[in-house]
Amino acid sequence: MQDDALNIGGLAIHPTHTESSSIREHLKGLSIFGAYASEIDAALKIMEHCRHWLPEEIGAQLSNAALQHNDAIYQVVSYYGAEHLAARFRSDTGVETATDVQAIAAFALANAIHALCGLADHLQGAEGQEIPALEEYQRYLECIDECVPAASAWLDPDENEACCKIGDLASAASKHADNKIDGILSGITRRKELASRDWDIARKALELYRAGTSFHNLNSKLRAWQQRETGKSLSKVQMGEVLKRKGLSLSVVVNLSRTRL
Repeated sequence: MQDDALNIGGLAIHPTHTESSSIREHLKGLSIFGAYASEIDAALKIMEHCRHWLPEEIGAQLSNAALQHNDAIYQVVSYYGAEHLAARFRSDTGVETATDVQAIAAFALANAIHALCGLADHLQGAEGQEIPALEEYQRYLECIDECVPAASAWLDPDENEACCKIGDLASAASKHADNKIDGILSGITRRKELASRDWDIARKALELYRAGTSFHNLNSKLRAWQQRETGKSLSKVQMGEVLKRKGLSLSVVVNLSRTRL
C-alpha cells in the first residue's frame, strides 16, 4: 500500500505524519460521526501511542510495510506465537533495521488504521452495515490485544510497558465495540417485538370492529384484551398511538374491515 493510496473516510493520509486532529476533524464532517466518536477516538489514541515509537527517519517505511503485510504477519504469529512477531515483521517486509519495539509498534499502527478505515467507510453512509463495520473494527483491535503485549514481554521495561498500554487500549476499545454491537442487536430485537405487538393490536382491532365494536370503543376493548392475553396493557394514550401508527382511523378501519390485514 502506497502513501497516496491510503485514505480514511475519503481523506488521504500519511500513516505517521498526518495529525490525529486532522483525521478526526475530517471524519467529524461525515453524516453519523456522533454515533461512533468514541470508537474513532479510541483508534486514534492507539495510533498516537504507536507513532511515538516510529521516528521520522524510518517511521514511514515501517508503517507502509506493516500496512502491506499486516494480514500475513498476523496469520503466522497467531499460529506460531507472538514471540515471532518482530522477526516475522522484518522477514516479510525486508526492513531488517527495525528494532523489536519498532516492528511491534508498526504492526499495531497498521491494525489501528485498518480498524479506523472500516469504520470510516460506514460513516460515509453504508446503511444497515453498523454491525459488520463494528465487527471489522473489533477484529483488528483484537489482533493488537492478542499479539502486541505478548510480543513485547522480553523488551526493556519502558518498551514493554508501552506495548502493554497499547494492548490495554485495544482491549478496552474492543469491549466497548462489543457492548455497542449488543446494544444494536437488542434494539433490533426490541423493534421487532414492538412491530409484532402493534400488528397483533391492529388485527385485533379489525376483529373487534367486524364483530360489532364501535370504533370509539376499540381502545378500551383492546386494552382489556391485551390485559387478558399478556397480563398487562398499554395505557389509553399508548394504545391510541399504536392505532395511529398503524393508520387505524375510523375511515381506514371501515375500509380495511372489507379486506384481510
